Amino acid sequence: MRRSFCYIVFLSAVILLAPILEVYSLKVKLLFFATCRDITGVKAMDYEVDDQATLSELKKQLYVEHPELKPLEKTLSFAVNTEYVDDAVRLCCGDEVAFIPPVSGG
Repeated sequence: MRRSFCYIVFLSAVILLAPILEVYSLKVKLLFFATCRDITGVKAMDYEVDDQATLSELKKQLYVEHPELKPLEKTLSFAVNTEYVDDAVRLCCGDEVAFIPPVSGG
């Protein structure tokens, strides 16, 4: 009897806390140019990140999936919705994140 009661209390707690503990995610669109496009093999892709993720967190996650991008890290610029940003910017659902390699002109 006691074991059943503990199990019921445990299940009740899990059911009540599940919405609080749930990690939400959001979708952003990644845009790749030049070398980045060659490495990933795509011009653009939809990508899912944790809710409240920063650009820094997105980059870390993407570098795990595409380690060939990691050596370019120090030379890449990043834009969110056509504005250059730093790593601390928080991403929102529907944001477009551009990976921009160095550009030279003549």
